[in-house]
Amino acid sequence: MHTVIIVEDEEEIREGLKEVVPWEDIGFQVVASFASGNEAISYLNEHNVDVIITDIMMDDGSGIDVAEFLYSKHRKDTVIIFYTAYKDFSFAQQGIKYGIRHYITKDMGYDELLSFFRNLYEEIEPSGQLNESGNIISMLMKYLEENMKTATLQGAARAVSMNPNYLSSFVKEHTGIGFRKMLADIRIKKAAELLCNPSLSVNDVCKEVGYFDGRSFSRNFKEVFGYGPGEYRKKVREGK
Repeated sequence: MHTVIIVEDEEEIREGLKEVVPWEDIGFQVVASFASGNEAISYLNEHNVDVIITDIMMDDGSGIDVAEFLYSKHRKDTVIIFYTAYKDFSFAQQGIKYGIRHYITKDMGYDELLSFFRNLYEEIEPSGQLNESGNIISMLMKYLEENMKTATLQGAARAVSMNPNYLSSFVKEHTGIGFRKMLADIRIKKAAELLCNPSLSVNDVCKEVGYFDGRSFSRNFKEVFGYGPGEYRKKVREGK
């Protein structure tokens, strides 16, 4: 989950921006908001964040001041977004030398705003969560393999620090299969390994991988291997 702070001196706009965007559903978390650039700078002196959405013109420290502060601290990985009612591009130009990449206006519609932040997530993801102790999919696979008997979408979401609905969409988009199919495949492949152990009954294997309905287990096993678990075990024993 990428961290966000909002810097805006108009309370109604500041609070509205926090509420209108479904931040956690699209991979972000608003961790703080401030009414001035100087308040934000004090916070940033002690904390790192991934994204800063800031007004440009504020009485007590501008968005330019925030950008300059981060630039002076060599924190170039932080994405700064100028969010302003001023459409004159000269304001944006002042921030270019400090690494400003984005400039959006306060009259942007909801759909356009949502699309912007979805695209931003995809833009910054390679340098963010996908590369922290392995990518989201490998983290998810590890969770499922270690917890296949009791794994749930909610548990998986906690394991990778994502919103459950967003994780479900993310898995489908990046693997081409849904969460339930991914879990089922992991369970069935583990079942195939266990079926090679003659001391375990088919029913034992079924329960060991998290199935409590033998019919569902047999049906899913056949979908993956082309044989039911009993027939698969027989063919393994015969060396076929």
